Amino acid sequence: MRGILIQLNARISKQRNQQIDELLMSIKTKEELNKTSHDPSTSTSLATNRNKLRTLLLYKYDLNLQKTKAKFYSMSNKANALLTKMIKQRHLKDKISSVHHPTTHTLTTNPREIANAFATYYQQLYNLKNDPDTIQPTLTSIQQFLHTTKLPQLSPSQLDAISTPISITEIENITKTLPLNKSPGNYGYTNEFIQIFCPKSSTIPIQTL
Repeated sequence: MRGILIQLNARISKQRNQQIDELLMSIKTKEELNKTSHDPSTSTSLATNRNKLRTLLLYKYDLNLQKTKAKFYSMSNKANALLTKMIKQRHLKDKISSVHHPTTHTLTTNPREIANAFATYYQQLYNLKNDPDTIQPTLTSIQQFLHTTKLPQLSPSQLDAISTPISITEIENITKTLPLNKSPGNYGYTNEFIQIFCPKSSTIPIQTL
């Protein structure tokens, strides 16, 4: 039975590919004819062939997509050639194959030399002590800068509000504004559940957390 189905599928695929080739040839011929004759029947036939070709290609695309989904569903989490190929492709994308050395300006592909090139680049980038174009501040100038700079500060009322313990009323108000249709957190309860079953402040003894 399996052999018969494989043979039938191969025959159908061959017929479909033959139809696609014939439609492509017909479309090419009618496009050239339509440029010179401007016959309405030619334009109609051309549009019909294009629709037939589009239908066949979409069917072929959908069939290949279903096969790919089924293949990844059944094999993507197994230690086989498919998983190895996916990991290798991802590794090649993340891997730096070559760099120009910042000092010698030569192209290197050796992994150790690539690492040394990165280390040299960032040493030069952040070693401002040896940079003649960078102003070297002294400890006195740093202290003067900090004393003269007016940084934003919290007011006494803001400090009191921050240090005040969180009240039940504040928790209730925040609970009312929680977004719905969200996944639950580590505790396993959704925001809808919390809003429905959260005790009201009128039923809770007045206290702070």
